[in-house]
Amino acid sequence: LGVLRAVAGRLPEGCARIDVEEGLSIDEGEWRCTLRPVECGGGCSEVVAEVSGSEVVTLGFGVDSYVEVTARGTGWRDPRFAAYLDELEAIADAVVSGRLTETIWSRGESVKKTRAVLDLADGPFESIGYYTLLPRWGCARTTTRFREYCVKR
Repeated sequence: LGVLRAVAGRLPEGCARIDVEEGLSIDEGEWRCTLRPVECGGGCSEVVAEVSGSEVVTLGFGVDSYVEVTARGTGWRDPRFAAYLDELEAIADAVVSGRLTETIWSRGESVKKTRAVLDLADGPFESIGYYTLLPRWGCARTTTRFREYCVKR
């Protein structure tokens, strides 16, 4: 949640909101929150942060791309884990800054695979999302460059 709050705090006021999903037990280490653009006009990606259990943070973006970070062997309060949180913050910042391109392979309405590329300060970062074995034929491939939050075009 702190990662999304930090990213949202750098945006102009009223540009985005954070929604926290109810019914999960934060005390037991389970929560899900979403950074959503306000009045984007379409073409912006939400950023979803999810913790399930005590060791894994998942950051989702685009249609179905994600990054997972584990605290296994370090624990949430370990200084080594802070570096992972900085990386997640950089990824979330790239999404809201319009530096996310995602390629989607689909058959009909069914997403078969995604490949996201984020332009980070230290170079491109690639994430492969939902994946199913698929033949080369019969899948449509589209590429989308997501828009920046709070920019009128």
